[in-house]
Amino acid sequence: MQPLKVGVLGATGTVGQRFITLLSTHPWFVIHVLGASSRSAGKPYATAVNWKQIAYMPNVVKDLIVQECKPEAFRDCAVVFSGLDADVAGDIESAFRAAELVVFSNAKNYRRDPHVPLIVPLVNPSHLSIVRQQQLLHEPPLQKGFIVTNANCSTTAHVIPLAALEQAFGPIDTLMVTTMQAISGAGYPGVPSLDIMDNVVPFISGEEEKIEWETRKILGGIVDVEPEQLVGSKPLQQFDLHASTPLKISAACNRVPVTVGHMINVSVKFAQRPPPSPQQVSEALRDYRSEALLLGCPSAPLQTITVHDEPDRPQPRMDRGHQNGAGVNYWRTTGHLFVVVVSMYLVTVKMSSDSALKAAVFQRLHPHTYLERFVAEKYRPDGRQFDAWRDVSVNVGSISTADGSALVRLGETTIVCGVKAEIAEPELDSPEAGFIVPNIDLPALCSPKFKPGPPSDEAQVLSDRLNEVLSGIIPLSSLVIRPGKLVWVLYVDATCINYDGNVFDAALLAMVAALRNTKLPKAIFNSETEQVVCSRHEIAPLQIIKTPTSMSFGLFDAKTLLADPTAFEEPLLEASVSVILDEQKQLVSVSQVGLVEDESILSTCIAAAKQRHTFLVQQIP
Repeated sequence: MQPLKVGVLGATGTVGQRFITLLSTHPWFVIHVLGASSRSAGKPYATAVNWKQIAYMPNVVKDLIVQECKPEAFRDCAVVFSGLDADVAGDIESAFRAAELVVFSNAKNYRRDPHVPLIVPLVNPSHLSIVRQQQLLHEPPLQKGFIVTNANCSTTAHVIPLAALEQAFGPIDTLMVTTMQAISGAGYPGVPSLDIMDNVVPFISGEEEKIEWETRKILGGIVDVEPEQLVGSKPLQQFDLHASTPLKISAACNRVPVTVGHMINVSVKFAQRPPPSPQQVSEALRDYRSEALLLGCPSAPLQTITVHDEPDRPQPRMDRGHQNGAGVNYWRTTGHLFVVVVSMYLVTVKMSSDSALKAAVFQRLHPHTYLERFVAEKYRPDGRQFDAWRDVSVNVGSISTADGSALVRLGETTIVCGVKAEIAEPELDSPEAGFIVPNIDLPALCSPKFKPGPPSDEAQVLSDRLNEVLSGIIPLSSLVIRPGKLVWVLYVDATCINYDGNVFDAALLAMVAALRNTKLPKAIFNSETEQVVCSRHEIAPLQIIKTPTSMSFGLFDAKTLLADPTAFEEPLLEASVSVILDEQKQLVSVSQVGLVEDESILSTCIAAAKQRHTFLVQQIP
């Protein structure tokens, strides 16, 4: 896929520098904008920053001009990573979200927000399902913008083995945590040397409280508050903070003279009786595989938790670089006490091609199971929720040789459409009506599923459906030049140049946009010579009287409704439904392929289509 443009807020600070170091080598991202304070804005990044990372400053950012932290400069970014200090992060990140930007925040400001997920990628990616509620409750409601935060570094370290243990043995009743945290966690310039050299500082302000409530939020689930209280079409939800099985936590935090890599002693008491044996605990930790690995995340470690048998391991200096710092190292002593060493810098942004390859192979070999596992976590392989639509863009007038044209992108599905007008004789039984002849081509270049040669069955079926929908878009009488003699014929030819599912919706949108972009010259019929003269100076748009739009859905496993299905999802669907509405949101037609046993599903599709309709029509120039 094409790398996504990303931005970094607080780019001159140590957290921002760390983001830049990691993002610069990430296969999914390209650094597009850097933001900092007004005193740094306007300067080349290499001049504005006091670089403090061990790695050299990436060449790709040296000449980037630093911008102020305002949404306008970041409007082309798919994700904005925030390394801002908590003193300023709240208002700035909120403004970016309101501007329909996605913000991944390292600051603490929104970690307690009841609608903002606190994500540890190796533990709780399913919590991203609450993002849609965050968008709908925003005033005004949002389509794209939202905030996600990471957790405190020490919390991140110990919740990974705890998640593995709860997955294997059920709820943990009591947790005692003692941290030995590296000085890097204090930022730059950090702890004064006279305080930390030859010393241990047995207090880190606010850290113990963070560990206690963050652990509950991350390991807990998401529950409905009141079934009758709806947000959109779903009940209002909240994080249960592990309330179903209350988790008692006691934390003690210490700063130690280690540069990088936290060590944590964790003691657990299981609710299960009898508790698992130490050997069972070790096996559960070794066998734990994160959902991030299944998702194909380039940073996900193949071995999430490394269990050491040596009595003197793990150690920060020796183990913090294991798997590029993307996993945790564990050593069991006696009973249910264990030691964790972690260097979590690279969990979300360090490349690991082996893990991505493993996920891709699993997807090809077991596509149904692959999708099934995503659905169980309430999201889809491309990161969308079930009712979320892909981005759409419409551009017109790009084909200079056509009388009208449009280019539509629906996610990765791309359709180019051109309208060519020709003069012909009318049908004998319709002397006062012109023609509209829609056609769609699905060439081999757009997807491996199509072969060279004559039009595929799918292309012919799509052309017939498009012809039916477009039949009333223009009064055919407006295409008459001379009744019974000559009329305009509009050839509306669409070609798919990249196929990623839901091509009918994209093709209809492209054809409607192209017809709205079409202008015809004034044609005068000379009865003496029986010839037509077309004016080069007098041209007029078509008389568009309807603007039909289509919104399609797929049904997976008889109960899960997926809006705007992708090419990967389509072959796995049991049924598909397309809802076509006119410009007044009036129902034109509903087409269904496959069996839909639950009658309420069609009503849900129609309601969702009406919600989507206004936005879609606004995209047509």
